[in-house]
Amino acid sequence: MKKIFSIINAFTRLPEWLISTLVLFALLFIVFARVLLRPQLMVIGSDFIQFYFWEHFTRSELAAGRLPIWNPYFFSGYPLLANPQSLVFYPPAMLLRFVPLGYALGLGIFLHLWWAGVGMYGLTRHQNLNRAAAYMSAITFMLGGVVVTHIEAGHLEWIYTIAWMPWVIWGWQKTLFESGKRAAIFAGVTTAMMFLGGGPRVMVCVVLMLVVLGVAWLIDVIRSRAWHSLLMSAGRLTLGGVVTLGSIMPQLLPTLEFTNLSSRSSGISLDCTLDFSLTLLDLPMFGVAKISYDVFLEWERNGYIGAIGVLFGLFGILFSWRKMTLWKALLLAWVIVGFLIGVGPVLPFYSWARNILPILSLIRQPFTLIVLMGFGAAGLAGVGAQTLCDHLKEERARATLIALAVILSVGAIFADAMLFRVSNANIMQRVFEISTPHYVLALLALLLFWKESHYNKAITLCIGLLALDLGFFAYRHIPLSPEKTLTDRPAGMPSLNAWEARVITEPFMHSTGTMYTRTSNAQGYSPITLESYSNFVVLEPPRCPDFGHAYIDLSNKQLLRLLSVKYITAPGQQANEVSSYYPRVAWVGEAVSARTNGEAIKLARAADFDPTKKVIIEGDVNPSTSSSTGSIRITQYGTESLNVLIDSTSDGWFYINDVWYPGWKAWVNGDETQVYRANGTFRAVRVPRGQHTVFMKYESAYLNLGIWIAVITWLMIGGVGLFFWWRQRK
Repeated sequence: MKKIFSIINAFTRLPEWLISTLVLFALLFIVFARVLLRPQLMVIGSDFIQFYFWEHFTRSELAAGRLPIWNPYFFSGYPLLANPQSLVFYPPAMLLRFVPLGYALGLGIFLHLWWAGVGMYGLTRHQNLNRAAAYMSAITFMLGGVVVTHIEAGHLEWIYTIAWMPWVIWGWQKTLFESGKRAAIFAGVTTAMMFLGGGPRVMVCVVLMLVVLGVAWLIDVIRSRAWHSLLMSAGRLTLGGVVTLGSIMPQLLPTLEFTNLSSRSSGISLDCTLDFSLTLLDLPMFGVAKISYDVFLEWERNGYIGAIGVLFGLFGILFSWRKMTLWKALLLAWVIVGFLIGVGPVLPFYSWARNILPILSLIRQPFTLIVLMGFGAAGLAGVGAQTLCDHLKEERARATLIALAVILSVGAIFADAMLFRVSNANIMQRVFEISTPHYVLALLALLLFWKESHYNKAITLCIGLLALDLGFFAYRHIPLSPEKTLTDRPAGMPSLNAWEARVITEPFMHSTGTMYTRTSNAQGYSPITLESYSNFVVLEPPRCPDFGHAYIDLSNKQLLRLLSVKYITAPGQQANEVSSYYPRVAWVGEAVSARTNGEAIKLARAADFDPTKKVIIEGDVNPSTSSSTGSIRITQYGTESLNVLIDSTSDGWFYINDVWYPGWKAWVNGDETQVYRANGTFRAVRVPRGQHTVFMKYESAYLNLGIWIAVITWLMIGGVGLFFWWRQRK
């Protein structure tokens, strides 16, 4: 026992930052132990399927000495690096690439949740709140519903991005309200890391949070009339912005190019966001582990923060009006703004916000703004803990807290009764979903606050109950499965050369699995899809399009032939072979021009169209007709290049039904020639008669420009830093 006490005493003498990081690490390790100690299993949320194979492709390309800028194995070709969710340039993802892939996913989630907790702890302490408040906010945020439910959803980019939220807020708050260039550089670096984490929706939420922070700063400047600080703050903001933009340019520029050519370019109408908005039924999910109502995309709208979190948060709100600090005002403002925008078109506030910030029109899910509410609720839980500590001697404060616990316990009993009535889950799952015991335990813990001498025991017990509550909640949202379940080839599907034919995998979430076998897939799933390909596949896009997938009608035989589909596969089922299909490449003698992309797609999707006999070229191209034939032999088909030998008796066109995209270049016998968009979304090159070699290669000018900007930016920042260091030394 003496050794144990000596170890505890030695631990308590460590620096606070080290103690807090170790405590949060240990709490999280308990939840993730089965993930970290069983490398044969991997986290297997639904969208992790796409991240697994994207990362597998990225690793294989990097091992070959190439950046994964183009992926020919799904969506009939796809600019993978231009999708921010590919995480190509994200530094933590680079480090995790030294770890086996299946294990790296779980390890990455664990480390990012821990990083989120450490950031929230530091941010709360920076607001002059005590340690108890900091632990309350950190645990509530890193294990709350707005974070951990996305593990089950498989939203890796969400978890990677949201882990930087407290760090970004901390950095920009220091930049605005404190002096020093280090704060601006810190803000710029953390913001860049957040962007490279690949979660644009979370980034939009943070932009709104920073807008609120900026308004608070302006109000403070106007009230204090500190006009002289405006120029200094403007300089720091500029420095932080330069660091951010300079760091993310290699990812930002290709992403902007792709977004402009995608189905997201025109945004989404207000009425299409109604199903993706928050409702009043979502609010109980902040305090009830499982509600009995049937909700759409539960993980997207789950803000659970536990019984202790709700009680302390409400207490912090009720008793914050006496002494309203900047931090409390910001937390309340973020919660309010998140709710007003999150309910979507139900309130006019959302349409006003879309007019002020058009970027909101690119996000189809207003309930994403629950991130602001979850972050604010976690912060208010810490405020409540601090407020309770400051009002221990006030009878009214104690009575209010106990009354809140009783009221919420009654509500939890009602919700649990409804859950038992409609739930088909087994007994153990129901026990974990029952919220009433959580509130009863919270009530018993809060009773200890009736005596001031029990403060340390009571607050420690409350933090422990919060960690236990959210720990069980998080544990239930971490699905595991053997890695082998993802890598098995579909039964009955032989190995195909990438240029021979394509497959379609159902359900579409599994389509990226063909990247593992280097088999071309006509399907895909991604938050950004090329608009011309989506329109070609769907022909008549629905009023409210699905940005993540181009639905292929498997009963449309002509469409399957145009996409060169040979097999239709599904996990665990026998592959079905399609009877006939057009080849992937062809020499075509006849060409006609189309004025617009829409016209080209309609002509190419005609029932009698044969891409081996005619090609539709967009733009001003002289029509040509030839009955001659030509032979084609592919000598090399890589991820971002191909080489073809063509022999023909007349002028014609080389056609390949890989998608057209800016950056694809072609050379005929070493002489560069134009790559045309053909048949609405594919590629074609004019080839003269005779024997010729056609070489195609993809080069992203925006990527190259972004890399140069990033290098120059950091060279300039490093040079300026060295100059000031040299001056101080002199």
